[in-house]
Amino acid sequence: MTNIISNIDRDKSTWVLPDTVTSNILDSLIKESKKEYNNNKNAFSDITLNLSKTKYIDIEGALSLICFCSAIKRKNRNTIFHFIYPEGNVLNYLMSLGFFGQMSNKVGVLEGQNIVHYENELRHKRKLKQKIYSINSNLKPIILPIETIEQKRDTIGSGANFEHMIGAFASHALDTFNELLTTPEFDFDGEDYYQFRESNIELYKNIFQHSKSWGLATIHARPDFGTTVCYYDIGIGFKASIGKFDTEIESIEWALIDGNTSKQDGDNDGFGFTLIQEFVFKRNGNIKIRSGECLLQLSYDTTKKKNIVSYFPGVQISYFIPA
Repeated sequence: MTNIISNIDRDKSTWVLPDTVTSNILDSLIKESKKEYNNNKNAFSDITLNLSKTKYIDIEGALSLICFCSAIKRKNRNTIFHFIYPEGNVLNYLMSLGFFGQMSNKVGVLEGQNIVHYENELRHKRKLKQKIYSINSNLKPIILPIETIEQKRDTIGSGANFEHMIGAFASHALDTFNELLTTPEFDFDGEDYYQFRESNIELYKNIFQHSKSWGLATIHARPDFGTTVCYYDIGIGFKASIGKFDTEIESIEWALIDGNTSKQDGDNDGFGFTLIQEFVFKRNGNIKIRSGECLLQLSYDTTKKKNIVSYFPGVQISYFIPA
C-alpha cells in the first residue's frame, strides 16, 4: 500500500484511502506521514481525507482513522481536516457506526456538521436499512455505534457516577448482544451472556482508569461471519500504565496473567483479561493487543504472534468470535 498521501501544494495534503481499509491502514498512514513530514515541515496544516475510492472498510479500520487523525490534531491544533465522502454502502455503514460524529467531535473535521446532523437523524429514526456491509453477504449487521469513553476525572473516581457510566454502556452493549442471542447463526448461552457483559465492562474500565486519554468502543456482528469488539485509545499504553517493565510486550504479557492488576482502588482482583481470554477462546476466537510499538495476537489454539509495528500512542484491543 503506497502513495496514500499526495501533495496539493506546500501546506496541503490529501490522503487518498485505498479500496480496502482495515487496521493495517494505521501503519501505512504512520509511515507515509513521517516521510511527508520529513520532506515538508509545514505538512498537515490542511488535510483532505479522500474516501471516494474506498469500497470496503471494517470496524478496526474506521477506529484507526479516528485515532490517527486525532493524534495528528493533538500534535498540531491548527490542522484542518476535510472530507471527500465515500459512496453507497460504505457511507451508510460509516454513518451507522456514528463515524462522522466521532470525527467531528475528536478531530473537528471542517464542514462536517451537515453529515453529522444527517447521520444522527438517520440513526435516531432507524432509517439506516442498508444490507450488511460485507463483500459477500446480504445479511444485516448488528452494530453498537461507536461510544466515547472519557478519561478518568478526579471528581468521579470509582464512585456512583462512574458505576452509572459503565452500567449505561453495558446496558447499551447488551441490547446489541441480545440481538445476537436471538439470531440463529449464533449460539450463545447464559455463561456467554455474563462473560460478554463483564468483558466489556473490564475493557471500558481499563480505558477510563489507565489510558489518561479518551477512548472508543464498539461492537460489530455479522451473522454470517462473527462478532468483532474493539476498544481503542491514544493514551499512555501498557508499559507506562503498569510501570514495572522496560518493554511493552513484557507489560502486556504480565497483564494477561491471572491475578495481576495495576489498579490501585481495590475494585479488581486481576481477573479481567483472564475472563476475556476464557470467553473468546471458548468460542474459537482471537485477540489483538497493540500498545506502543508492540502488536500481540493470541488465538484459541494457543498460537501467539509478537510483532514490532510503527509506534503509535495508546492501546488498541480487539477480539473476534466467529459465528
